[in-house]
Parts: sequence; C-alpha cells; structure tokens
Amino acid sequence: MKILVKTILIALLGMNALTATYGGLNLMLIPNGSGLGLPLELLSNTPFDSYFLPGLILLLSNGLSSIFIGWIFLTHSRHSYWMVNAQGFMLVTYIVVQVMMIDVIVPLHLICGGAGMLMILLGSFYEQLLKGRKKKLAA
Repeated sequence: MKILVKTILIALLGMNALTATYGGLNLMLIPNGSGLGLPLELLSNTPFDSYFLPGLILLLSNGLSSIFIGWIFLTHSRHSYWMVNAQGFMLVTYIVVQVMMIDVIVPLHLICGGAGMLMILLGSFYEQLLKGRKKKLAA
C-alpha cells in the first residue's frame, strides 16, 4: 500500500511540476497570454497588467517547488510527507486565489484543485502508513 501511495504522489507532483513549469514559463515569455490562449481581459479585475507575474508565481510556487519536493520525497521519503501536504495546499491556494481574482471557473481549475486535495489526503495517509510501520517495528 505504501508503494502505491508513494507512486501516486510522485505522479501528482510530476504532473504538477510539468504543467506549472510549462505554464509559468509560457506566461513569462509571452506575457500577453496568447501562448496559452488567455485573453488579457481576464486580468481586468486583478492587480496585474500582464501575465508575467502570475506566471512567475506559478513557476515558483508549483513548478519548481514540485520538482524539489518530488526529488526530496523520492530520496528521503521518511520525513517528507509534510512537504507533499504543503505542495498540495499551495496548489489548492493558487487555484482558489486565481478563481477569486478572475471570477471564472474552467474544468482545469477543478482538476488541479482536486489534484492538490488528493496530494494533501494521500500525504496524510502516507504519514499514517509510516507511523503504523514504526509501531510494528517497535513491537
């Protein structure tokens, strides 16, 4: 069970890393949003004039951090479950703030928000699996 949960978490972190890195870099390199088919009008009720800063925030908070946390989780998984939980929380927070700012919900928001919630739930479950293993070893 532990291997299955860890595999799912690595897959979620990997997908988040790939999509957030691609999206963040694209928004930074093409800040008018046309590279991703995003109209600038979406930013009309936000403090942003272009997609550069949202892209930078996306890249740092979800892209690069998921790469780092995925690597830590693969190599030092015994104490890194809390980092997976934090990444899930970061992803959910990013999506919630984005939806509140642009006042639009698309299916991708639901998918990404669900992935973030799944990271939180499975990260917590992974912690319990590790604690159960420690209790068995101590007995």
